[in-house]
Amino acid sequence: MAAPNLSQLSQSLHAVKDHIQDISLHDALDIPAAIVNIVNTLMTMNATLVVITRRLDHNEQGMDAMIGAITTRLDQNDQQMGNMNAALGNIANGLNHTIQRIFSMAAK
Repeated sequence: MAAPNLSQLSQSLHAVKDHIQDISLHDALDIPAAIVNIVNTLMTMNATLVVITRRLDHNEQGMDAMIGAITTRLDQNDQQMGNMNAALGNIANGLNHTIQRIFSMAAK
């Protein structure tokens, strides 16, 4: 592609100058206001994200505590089931011993 000549550059610069002159003072003042609005919106969004992040952290801590409580309860239930299993074993042994004594007495 050929390099632009001075005439083309001059035409481009005049077009830019004309475009800048077409922007009214009111339009020019709206640009900083728009930037301020964008910055304020971004700051509000950031604050909202901070609140959401804190809430998620709080919920995570709550969930961790709940999971800990459930795990503790399950461990207790497991221990109680072990105790009941041992008690049932003792009852079975006692019944077996009693049955053996009954058959022993009947055999006499």
